[in-house]
Amino acid sequence: MYDEISKKVAFILDHILKNPAVFFNEGDIQAMFYTELRQIERLKKLYKTGCTIGKNQNDVVSKQCYKTYLIHREYGINWGCQEQEKPKHRADLVIFNEHDIKSITHPLDLKKEDNSYLEPDYIFEFGTEKSAGSADVFGAHIENDLKKLMTANKRGFIIHVQRNYLLRGHSSANKEKYDKYISQIVENINRISGQTGSSKIIPLIFKVDIGNPGKRIVRKGKIQMFNGNEMKGINQKKLREA
Repeated sequence: MYDEISKKVAFILDHILKNPAVFFNEGDIQAMFYTELRQIERLKKLYKTGCTIGKNQNDVVSKQCYKTYLIHREYGINWGCQEQEKPKHRADLVIFNEHDIKSITHPLDLKKEDNSYLEPDYIFEFGTEKSAGSADVFGAHIENDLKKLMTANKRGFIIHVQRNYLLRGHSSANKEKYDKYISQIVENINRISGQTGSSKIIPLIFKVDIGNPGKRIVRKGKIQMFNGNEMKGINQKKLREA
């Protein structure tokens, strides 16, 4: 499924980055990813949980069970929460392994018999410039996201789209802010994953310059993508491929 997911991720990001006014906040981005990922054949289907629909007229527990999808938004993460309490941490978007669905015994919280959440195969965390005003806030956001993503069984996608409104052009302070952002990304990925370039974490961090009637922007470098070490300008025609 990873190849199918990757193609969808590239398609959605290509659309968002070329049309940066299509979202108001992180919730819009989540919704776009959920809608597009649901087009994957296995994510269209319903899968049987371990939750019976109840007893029949003969007082016998029915073999029929409630069903659910593999994909969900704002799903609970096991770490950071106490038993019988609401989770202190939720993942923005998760995709379960179809073989794990039958272990769900709670139809409302989609929990297992031991009151724990499923460990998804794929976890997505999103962010925008509205969720990271300063480098310190951005660093804390990235750190928290990466900890969640490390609980994924297969891959964790961290997707941040930072829109840079060029009201006053490229100031030195502006450049310094994004240099600090990148420093936070590299530091946190190396520390939390335990190794540089962990195969589990897929960092997709972008900066998009947005102009206005009084400011001309140069298309070269309008969209910058984190390449593992720095933000690098990218040709929009090659964006999806990258």
